[in-house]
Formats: sequence, C-alpha cells, structure tokens
Amino acid sequence: MATTPPCLPQRQQWYCTTSTQSKSSWDSLPPEVCSMILEYVSQNYRCSSSAAAVCREWQLTIEKKNFTRLRLQCSRVEDLEDFERIVSPRRDLVTYIGLNLRLRSYTCRICRQTESHYMEAQNSHFAQKAVWRLLEILSSWNRADKGLTLELSAQSPSDSKHWFQNCYFGVDDRDGIMIKRIGDPSRKNNRELHDPDHGWVEGQQLVKPDVSALLRLYERIEFRPFSHFFNPSKVDAVTTLVIRRHCRRRFVPDTLSELWRCFPRLEYIIYEPWRLWDSEVQRYYDNNYGKLFGEYLPKGLKTLSVFEDTNEDYIDIVRKAESPYQVDSVRSPSHALSVAFAKKSVALEQLSVAFMVDANCFFAGCDPTWSWLNLKSLALTSILLTRTAKDSEIFSLLQAAGKAALRMPSLQSMSLWNGRKGEACAFIYQSLDGYRSITWRSTWDLEVEPYVVETWGRVAAENARSELRVEKQLLSSDIIRSHGDAVHHLRLPHGVIDRESLWQIRREHEK
Repeated sequence: MATTPPCLPQRQQWYCTTSTQSKSSWDSLPPEVCSMILEYVSQNYRCSSSAAAVCREWQLTIEKKNFTRLRLQCSRVEDLEDFERIVSPRRDLVTYIGLNLRLRSYTCRICRQTESHYMEAQNSHFAQKAVWRLLEILSSWNRADKGLTLELSAQSPSDSKHWFQNCYFGVDDRDGIMIKRIGDPSRKNNRELHDPDHGWVEGQQLVKPDVSALLRLYERIEFRPFSHFFNPSKVDAVTTLVIRRHCRRRFVPDTLSELWRCFPRLEYIIYEPWRLWDSEVQRYYDNNYGKLFGEYLPKGLKTLSVFEDTNEDYIDIVRKAESPYQVDSVRSPSHALSVAFAKKSVALEQLSVAFMVDANCFFAGCDPTWSWLNLKSLALTSILLTRTAKDSEIFSLLQAAGKAALRMPSLQSMSLWNGRKGEACAFIYQSLDGYRSITWRSTWDLEVEPYVVETWGRVAAENARSELRVEKQLLSSDIIRSHGDAVHHLRLPHGVIDRESLWQIRREHEK
C-alpha cells in the first residue's frame, strides 16, 4: 500500500482556488510543499487520473508523468482508436510507446502442439493491421525537436499460462521489474510455481515441454506483400526502434526490412531475436539477415545493438527429442553475416552484435583501407574465446582487432567476448577520462602475448596519447549459470543488451 509523506495529512483534502484567505487553498501553500504533493500524487497510480481533474496545474503535471511512457495492450485494431483520440492531443509529452500485440489465446488441449497454419496467418494478419494503424496515427506527429521510441512485442496471453510460466513476456512490466533484484522472494517466482499438468511441482519443472510446445512459443509473424489496403505510412517521429527478447515471436527479416523503411529518421535499433531451434532454418534466416543488415539499414542509423538470445535447456530438449529438428549445442555464426555487419560498421557510432556473428570473421571481412571515423563503441562475440581454443588463435583475433582499432580514432571501448553456462570470457579495451586499458576478464587464465599488448599500446598512444594499462581478472565458473550471468560478471560496456532483458535472462535461469 502506498504511504503518505509526513508533510501530507492522510485525510486532508486540498482544493484549487484563487482565494488567498483560505488557509487550505492550493495557492497559499509554499511552492516546495506544492511540489512534494504533486510528486506524490503523480506517482500514486490509483489516484493520479482523478487528481488530474482538480485543476489545470495538477492536470499538466500529472499528464506529463502519465503520458511520457505509454504501454498499449492491443487485442483489437479498434483499441488504437482510443489511443488516437486520447493521446494525439498530448503527443508532445510522449517519448516512448510500447505496442504489445495480444495474439489469439489457446487452451490446454493444444498447448503441446505447434501453432496451426491458420492461427499463424490470423496472428500475422492482426499484427500487420495493428502495426500499420499505429504507424498511420504516428505519421501525423511532428517531432523535429525530439525523437520517439517505439517498441514492438507480440505474444499470446496463453504463452505464460502453460509450460513457460517462469518466462517473461511482453512490455507490461517495465516500471516494476527493475525495482526487484535477483533472488527477491517478494515476487512470485519458480519456487512458488505448482502446476503438475504442465510439469511444475513445488517450483521445479519435473516434466519438460515437448518440442512442439516450445516451437509454438517462437512462431513467426510475417506481414503479407503490401497492397493499397496495407500501405505503410512513413513516420518521421520515430528515431528508436526496439524489439526485445521477451518478444519471442519472430518478425521475419522481410517484415523487418519493410518496417525499417517506414522510419526515415531512425537512429537507434535495439533488436534481440531468438536463436532458431533448427540449424537448417537458422542458415536460411542468416542469409536473409545478411540482406536485412547489409542492404536495408536506414542511412542515418547511429547505433545498432543485436543480441541473439537462447536457452541451453531448450536446446537440450530439441537435441534429445525424436523430431525432425536438428540443432547444434553451440551456435555456428554466419561468415557472410559477419562481413555484412563489418561493412555497415564504418558508418555507425556504436555497434554490438552477440552470437549471430563471429569477431574473427568480422575483422577478416574488413578492408585494409577502411577508416571508422565515428565509431565509438564496438562489441562482438567470438567462438574462439573458449577454454578449449588454441591460445595462438585467440592472440590472432586480438591482434586483428588491434590493427582495426588503429583506424578507429574515436574509439572509446571495444569488447570481444563469449559466454555460456560455466564459462565466460572478455577482452575489453577502454579509453575513458584519460585512462586507457586492456582487460582480460575470464573464467580461465591467459597471458596475452607481448606483440598483442604492443599493438594495443599503439592504439592508446595514437587515439589518446596515453599509456596503456594491462589488467586481468579471473572469475569463478560456478557463478556463471547462463550467458546472462556471463554478461553481468564480465561487466561489459553499456549497449550489449537492454538492462531489463539481462535481468530477465538471469531470473529465468535461477534454479
């Protein structure tokens, strides 16, 4: 229950009046008291809407709080008409819109089956109509002074009610989720789950979901070819597009490319897709991703963060099942996709790509004549950064990265890393506040060869005229329960993954 600050009597009512004689009038209160009252009321969601009707000053303050970040739970396209009517007059207050598409529900009768072609088509059709209607509304917004963040997510309300009750879905928990921390018993978590029909017994999932139940969670969303009825609007207001890992449904690459074309002023993309559960399908997607990132990125893009999520327990389910799906235990990054990202990196200020590419292929695909004049931050994963890899291969990677960094005059950080359950490794270069360093942080020890240190010393000298510090930190493999723990304990720079997504990964891997 919300508590009342000491300065605000619990039963006192404050009236907005111009009278200077009434001791209880709003205008007679000291400004600092007025500010405290408004701050309290605006943060008390139970009363903020009705309080906005008290007077104009209260309305302006409370609306500024209420309309800054909007989460839209959309079950019907018609739901967006209310959004247009209520929000459009207050568009200047809005900085973030999260569109959560609520797809069709399903029952226990089919929760262990893949989604039917008919339902998949119906869900895609609804998603397309809803997204295009929202873009049509936003196309009239003039936001030349400040950009708008648009986040897209889609899931069925049933997804969290059957086999995957310990997972996070949608964009409806943003405000409260970060208040709590890993291991906080105040939130319903795995220990409290008890649903024997779906394998959950006193917090432990003793019976794992079938492959079909798993695939239902990650069905695709594909917009059909555009016609006069589905002609997407151009939206100048949106400068940031976000699709995070709690959107487990797959917006296919062709659909994403059409979406990106709708945002001519797009500067930031945060994209957290899931790894596919079949290697052959993954290769098909990698080819399409190559076109998506190689040909369709907006020209004005400054920051691109791509984090391909996975779950090692789900991979085990697929590998052990008698099914036509075949998946490798470790992701095989695409060489062509790595080169596509390398080409696009020249025009960016920040780039982070996790698991979808390999840093070794990335640097091998760089032309010796390239210069990254604006690149400030680069973070890439590599399958070479494992305990079983040859030291010579790791040194070759670090040397190639250092030679590329010599042509990055604005570089502030470069992170080459890898992580999975029981293993984490990162090589991090940082140039901040007159401090230049390379750090080896890993669950195993490695002495970096002098010729590699010498190359990075040249980077520090040429980019910042500063002496390079060499640091090392060893981590215990026992604390790495997932790739999320790896990111956390490696202390990777900001931008590798959304902080709420990282929180979710670590929470979902609690035992």
